[in-house]
Amino acid sequence: MNSASGEPEAVGLDDLARFLLPDETVGSASDTLKPLRCRVESRLPVPSGACPGAVFTVQAGSEVSVFAFNAPTDRDPDLVLLPPGAGPPESCAGQLNLTPGSCWLKVQHRVSVEVEGGGPLAHTGMRLHAEAPVVFSDYRLHDPGENAARAVAADLLNPRFAQRLDDVRALRPHEALAFQATGTLRAAVEVSWSDVLASGLGALAGIVGAAAPLVVELPAAASVSGTVTLADEFTVVFSRLPDGRTRAAVKKAASRTFAGAADLGLSVELADPQQIESALRDAVAGLLGEEYATVRALVDKASLAELSENERWAAEALAARLGLEELPKGFTTLREKLQQLEGAIAEAVAELATEKLAAGFAYEYDRLARGSSVLEVVLSPDALAAHHASLCNGDLEPVLSAILGAAPGLALEGYLHRRTLERAHSWGFTLAIGPWAARGRQRRALTRVVEEDITGRTRVSCLGLGAYEGRWLTNVAEWTVDLRADMPRFAPEGAPRLSEFALGLHLACHWRQESLAEDRLDEVLDVAALWGALDPEHAADVRRRLAPRLGRAADLIVQLRFDDAAFRSVLPSLAAGRDADFAAALGAAMPLRTGSHGRGDPRRRRELYGPLWAHVLDHPDAPARALVALARQHLAKGEEPQLGFLEENYLKLAPTCTFVGLARVANQNTAAAWREFRSGAILLHEAVAAAAEDDGTLERVFSLMVNLWAQTHHVRALGAFLLDAASTAGVASAVVRTLTVTARDAGGENALVVAAPAT
Repeated sequence: MNSASGEPEAVGLDDLARFLLPDETVGSASDTLKPLRCRVESRLPVPSGACPGAVFTVQAGSEVSVFAFNAPTDRDPDLVLLPPGAGPPESCAGQLNLTPGSCWLKVQHRVSVEVEGGGPLAHTGMRLHAEAPVVFSDYRLHDPGENAARAVAADLLNPRFAQRLDDVRALRPHEALAFQATGTLRAAVEVSWSDVLASGLGALAGIVGAAAPLVVELPAAASVSGTVTLADEFTVVFSRLPDGRTRAAVKKAASRTFAGAADLGLSVELADPQQIESALRDAVAGLLGEEYATVRALVDKASLAELSENERWAAEALAARLGLEELPKGFTTLREKLQQLEGAIAEAVAELATEKLAAGFAYEYDRLARGSSVLEVVLSPDALAAHHASLCNGDLEPVLSAILGAAPGLALEGYLHRRTLERAHSWGFTLAIGPWAARGRQRRALTRVVEEDITGRTRVSCLGLGAYEGRWLTNVAEWTVDLRADMPRFAPEGAPRLSEFALGLHLACHWRQESLAEDRLDEVLDVAALWGALDPEHAADVRRRLAPRLGRAADLIVQLRFDDAAFRSVLPSLAAGRDADFAAALGAAMPLRTGSHGRGDPRRRRELYGPLWAHVLDHPDAPARALVALARQHLAKGEEPQLGFLEENYLKLAPTCTFVGLARVANQNTAAAWREFRSGAILLHEAVAAAAEDDGTLERVFSLMVNLWAQTHHVRALGAFLLDAASTAGVASAVVRTLTVTARDAGGENALVVAAPAT
């Protein structure tokens, strides 16, 4: 937006003609009108039906600002009025489009907030902070030829405010009312129970002392919902569309006018205790190996004599599983232990759900740029009347619930980073995968969001994503690698430092199957073993559990996630990683070959193929014929001559089937990609250790690391290498490692979550 040089002079309404040329129009208004500040002569109350009990007041003597927008080069700092396509990349375009030939006057009032009777603000039901002022903005469309002085005077004498429903209803097409405030937002969130358990099932192992992989089976449709509450500065905008409907948007405030909360102060309240009860039944059955009803029956029986034969068998199995005395002597102890475990599991499951909802929402919210929409929805006149008050209160729950319930008159345009409220898989750090996935295309980008408060302190959130759809053997799979870097709090002073960031790394491989075949299931279980979600010794047991899903449509996801503490712990090992270390991981990541001793187990592949990949890293330009000769000689020593035969015929096979095919056809830059990744790890480790300023370090780290997750074999090897580093650092138990299989048939969807115990 153009503005006059220097500080604008405050004038009264009667003085406007003296400052505006008589023949000046709105369409040609000069810099003397951009902006113009006028003094309010008397106290102006702003009635609000949206916030009963609250009093908005333009105080006598306060200044009202007037801005003119009449050129495509003008800029609105509140990002309500924008040239087409000029909005933040994550959000929809501005609520109003600044097009040639259109002119607006924006009148902005700074308003104080009080409570009738002097009572606490909470009693009004309003969610704005009374101690902070509110800024109301009225974007009124004008004819370019209209006299500017008369237009400004008319707008000032007939103010409109977003808190008044009648004023919102009176908007003409291409006009808007907005207000900016520091306050509290409430939003309804939902995630599937399978995603909750995938994010922390392993942590439940300590409750029951499990050493084997934990397996929980539950309906795929089972979900947990809650209300997220957070404090921030936000803008609510109502704009009129040409068809008479109203677009409402709740946005992160484009500029921090007030000293808002330094931190989100985010909290979660779970919505329905019954959802916890349903998940508890499945979790107890998975963790204890007995149906929940059986466990409850044992707790409720007063003596061993009351048990049925099946219940007695279950009691004996549970006593042995929990390391208790044999029955009948230990029955009382077993009952007490089961009662204790039930309570502990219920508490842990509720905590997992709360953490997932809170962390996932914060992760996505932090990555919304200022001016981006948290919620954007189009309302019919009836829907506007129904939801105007709750939107003004920063309460998104009613309108989100109405959208989910397919209520008439509402059309969702955006919620966080999504265009739909339909639940999707929640991978890694996110609440719902949404745009983080990149099916059908490749995506490599690091997005930086910088927020600034009134004191000039900054907070940075980065999303470094590599997402691909690639071919592995004869199949197509998707994989994502998400590099997390965000600041939980504003930097105390000066530029942000790397030591102030929460870091993390998440890897996921995803397969979609119309009909799950045995060889695909074996492949997925092999990746799960490679990434430590299960031990090879337990793969057969898990496969038996999954056998009924063969032939059914299925989604299969293997995930590996390093949260901040674990990632910081492995950074030194990543920075000090030797070529031999990554070569061993490349060997372990060689594709499974059923019936082959040398290719049937990640540990055996590590021993057999690690030396071959070490040669590739040492001699990155070695020709294929030399690698074939080396592989034949080496594999013959390993008593695997048939594998050497495959290498001789690598050109006749899929490039990902053989060592030479992977090294010389599928990807020829393994050595360079690995060494760049290590350089990125060194750079990040040194910057964090030295508490260095964030001067583009994260962008350089990402650009160095990202090439290593551009090919399926490398992603598989990276997961194995990271897990090796975690073991070296003694934090492997803190790394989330899960396999989730969701199968569908005519009877519905069922999910099975397998997780490595965090012990």
